[in-house]
Amino acid sequence: MNLQDLEQILARTNQPMGSSTGRAILASLKAGKEDEARTVYSNDGDKLYQYPELLKWMYQNLGCRTHGMVGCKQKWCQIN
Repeated sequence: MNLQDLEQILARTNQPMGSSTGRAILASLKAGKEDEARTVYSNDGDKLYQYPELLKWMYQNLGCRTHGMVGCKQKWCQIN
């Protein structure tokens, strides 16, 4: 999981507001609280759909929102 990539993506998102959900997930991951980051993603990940690059990073690194599995094979969970 490359947090520098996440930071770069967040820096490109709709400044100055950006994604508060993305920033909260990044803060949790930096603090070593991956379970907390997954919970935020699961609960508030719908707010990321306006940021396709950010959503893709989350899906590839934290998994799908429904099952929390990286590489989930359910067709409704996959991000294109």
